[in-house]
Amino acid sequence: SVINKIQVSTFHAFGVSVLKQHFGKTGRKQNFSIINEEDKKQILQKIGIQKSEVNKFSENITEQKQSLQPADNIEDKMFASVFKKYEDFLIELDSFDFDDLVCETVKLFKEHPDILSGYQNKFNWLLIDEYQDVNFAQYELVRTLMPNPGSNLFVIGDPNQAIYGFRGADVQFIRRFEQDYPEATTYELKKSYRCTDSILKASGNVLAQKNKFLEGIQKGVKIKISENTTDKSEAEFVARTIEQMIGGVGFFSLDSKVVEDDSYEDIESLSDFVILCRVSRQMKTIEKALNDHKIPYQKIGQDPFYRTEPVKSLIDLLKLSLNPDNFLLKERLLKNNIIRKEDIFGLPEKLNNKNLNEQIDFLVNRYFQHTKAGHESLIKILQEIASGYNDIEQFINNLSLKTGIDTWKPGIEAVNLMTLHSVKGLEFNCVFVVGCEDGLLPYSLFEDKKSDIDEERRLLYVGMTRAKKYLYLTHAGKRFLMGKEYQLPRSHFLDKIEKELIEAKKQEYKRKEKKRDDQLELF
Repeated sequence: SVINKIQVSTFHAFGVSVLKQHFGKTGRKQNFSIINEEDKKQILQKIGIQKSEVNKFSENITEQKQSLQPADNIEDKMFASVFKKYEDFLIELDSFDFDDLVCETVKLFKEHPDILSGYQNKFNWLLIDEYQDVNFAQYELVRTLMPNPGSNLFVIGDPNQAIYGFRGADVQFIRRFEQDYPEATTYELKKSYRCTDSILKASGNVLAQKNKFLEGIQKGVKIKISENTTDKSEAEFVARTIEQMIGGVGFFSLDSKVVEDDSYEDIESLSDFVILCRVSRQMKTIEKALNDHKIPYQKIGQDPFYRTEPVKSLIDLLKLSLNPDNFLLKERLLKNNIIRKEDIFGLPEKLNNKNLNEQIDFLVNRYFQHTKAGHESLIKILQEIASGYNDIEQFINNLSLKTGIDTWKPGIEAVNLMTLHSVKGLEFNCVFVVGCEDGLLPYSLFEDKKSDIDEERRLLYVGMTRAKKYLYLTHAGKRFLMGKEYQLPRSHFLDKIEKELIEAKKQEYKRKEKKRDDQLELF
């Protein structure tokens, strides 16, 4: 059928399929591996880069690859030497890094027109979502596959939601689409079927738009702006407000008079709420308040779950079973005391004749018996994903292409705690954007490079427009991050919002410690 002929993938997954199909042209074997960011940094340290410089060189390598410029064009002799040594390491490991998956595919197509022609004939139509987030290499891949002005190309995107500049994405590519494809027809969607007018106007104010607001589904209630003394009182405000809106989640809520009689339309479940942070460092204080109020939550950050322990080492063991000669994996696992040296070469035999989930069970019981307590949920997520695979190599490669949002479970009875970047594409009846302060929004703490102010506006816009009905923007006079106290002013983005759209309130209450009930938590 037609449906079975449709290929659906990310840019990187498409690259994997092309590079495996034509591995003979790439200098790699067909079962090449994909290294992650930790592997990349480990390689850089092995070739002599100081730990304090690793992040900078890693970013420079990504920028060099995404530019699609030949390595011979690198003017900085030191960086040119590092880049060559890094590439030699990848060849020795029979690996590609994440950037290679697109960049090497573009290179393959340009160097072998016959291969490119085969894919152009195979795909009569190309549809791309989130086109505002493509980087130069991805843009070149699209232009290579669909070079003609009248190409059968359909893209969807919103320049106002371009928030991945730190990954190399460039909003200019969607803005020049009509220039690249002059025969294109543009359809502008002018009505939002998610947000109310008040939310759309307020978020439009943040973008400094004038008279270009989308039409909402209804007028809606005012946006609430909450001023708090500290980040702890901010977190307490969020937890209490959730209890009030949901009608309480425990006997303590009723006993302490946290819950009021106000009725909140469309709020029926804890899953109706999301709390959004600019950086995951903000989450610890929020989590404590939710735990104190016995409010179940699920946390999704910017990092995929497979980068957290013990899942990270568990996956390393699976990779090592496929390639016992991979010195990066051996070095890391031995350093972390996960496996003994004498066990490494016997690992493939121990996992032989076991399906993927049986392999995971074996490794958990053998190497993580002392650490699995408290991490059962992460291991369960890994097993759930693994159940859809028969091939361990395909499982590992596909896992490398997943993001943090892949672990999000919609609809479970829990509040959602996410970063602003990870919430894109989702919607909730009630949204809290916490930490609306200069330094966090726009972001300038803990960064060497100054953030793109326009992208920071768009990031807040994305967070605000996740709200279907209720939107809270909160800020605190004092905030503790990384062991240091910060006194940050209210974000100047909030000053752009029309006064008639907001209801601002300074929180004056002091928290009273009371004995909680012994209500069972949901998980």
